[in-house]
Amino acid sequence: MTENAVEEKSSRRRRRREMAKAAASAPAAVPAESVQEHSPITPAKGRATPSRRTQEVEAKEGNFFTRAVNGLREYFSDVRSELEKVSWPTREEALRLTRIVLIVLLVSAVVMGFVNFVFERFVAFGIQNPIVFVVLLAVCVGVALWAFRRRGASRSGY
Repeated sequence: MTENAVEEKSSRRRRRREMAKAAASAPAAVPAESVQEHSPITPAKGRATPSRRTQEVEAKEGNFFTRAVNGLREYFSDVRSELEKVSWPTREEALRLTRIVLIVLLVSAVVMGFVNFVFERFVAFGIQNPIVFVVLLAVCVGVALWAFRRRGASRSGY
């Protein structure tokens, strides 16, 4: 490469890094008028939330009891402040999601019960006729060998 090409490439890299830094430091602004009433997106506050890592660590003062009480007080105040930030669902959304969860739970319970019933019958039949387990083992080994061979062939380019 010529010297100019190397310099041009490094300047493009430098510009990309600077643009990435600028994009990372700029807050993703969402105009307040575009945020709907029950939207989980909150309007932009115009500044980044400060990281706890960059804040100074306060010296713990007092004895064991006062530190424990102050720690609990701070914990519950932090929990309260975080719960104020939560976008809670409406009653209709909560009921709809509850129905979905209950339907999926019932369907999965029926399917798992059916699978359990089938395997229970299969094992009971296999205990009475051990050849069933031998045939099943041979089929499983054959399928595994076929799958491994096919996977290996696809990785090697054949």
